[in-house]
Amino acid sequence: MRVCEIQRDARVRRDARIARREPAAIDCAPVALLHEPCQCESPPELVLRGRGFGHNGAVVWCGACLGPIELAPLPDLDPGELEAWAMVTAHVHGIWFHTPDVLEQWALDQLRLPDSDLNRKGRELARRIASGRDVQVWYYQFVERDRVSPRCPSCQAAAERAPWNPPQLRCPACELCFIGPQMG
Repeated sequence: MRVCEIQRDARVRRDARIARREPAAIDCAPVALLHEPCQCESPPELVLRGRGFGHNGAVVWCGACLGPIELAPLPDLDPGELEAWAMVTAHVHGIWFHTPDVLEQWALDQLRLPDSDLNRKGRELARRIASGRDVQVWYYQFVERDRVSPRCPSCQAAAERAPWNPPQLRCPACELCFIGPQMG
């Protein structure tokens, strides 16, 4: 087999994988489109979400209007640390979306497993943001469309419906929000 045939076959396999994973059908939460920046005087809660699937803007969203929020500096949270984590999430999404086999599985595990290094770091950042602001901060936990459940992906407890739109579920015990059945 010639090199050009090998490259063509690899592109065909990659294109077939991508066709099975239409981004809009996989992940639409907490926002599908970029919204106007938050204008709320005092957001009652926030959502921390990594980047991926074309969502390359803010990582902190208002829990009332789902508008992006620029955080004021916190003494114990370097803005570069939050940005670095957000960039890593975007790269992991890209690896999952565009690579086959072992790297694809590794990236998927980083995105969907609540105790992965990526999600542990995100949850830690959410807690640090919350402690510095005296506001509830939900961490958006990635859930694959074919694995949605009305239960928390971390503790498996029954989740409650979050008040924002598009609809989400959330687990107060784990401080996670995520898509649930019939919500995407």
